[in-house]
Amino acid sequence: LNIDHRVSGVGGTPITVRHAYRTYPDLYHYRIRISPATETLTEVVEKALEDW
Repeated sequence: LNIDHRVSGVGGTPITVRHAYRTYPDLYHYRIRISPATETLTEVVEKALEDW
């Protein structure tokens, strides 16, 4: 598993990221939740909407 910590924004490669979606040098905090895919689609959506 490789979760890239060097994010430049929302976009695809080789196309550059649009200015509105760029991330700039700053201190960012990310949380990633990894769990087995044993839930129904409804349960997955409910879990995605939970507050962390």
